Amino acid sequence: MVVAIGGENSVSGSARFERDVLIHRPDAVFIDYAPNDRSLELEQVEKAWLSMIQAAKRQSIPVFS
Repeated sequence: MVVAIGGENSVSGSARFERDVLIHRPDAVFIDYAPNDRSLELEQVEKAWLSMIQAAKRQSIPVFS
């Protein structure tokens, strides 16, 4: 299942991650926001990515980036 939104960055993606991604109990999660994160501050990006990775790992879901 793909729940990606074209043009979305990691900050907005992390805001909906549990509601729109983890609710489906995926076998694995692929995270790729790199091109869309170029306009954000590095600290914002790091916080968003870590938030998504940690949420998935709490549910024992492997994360690939």
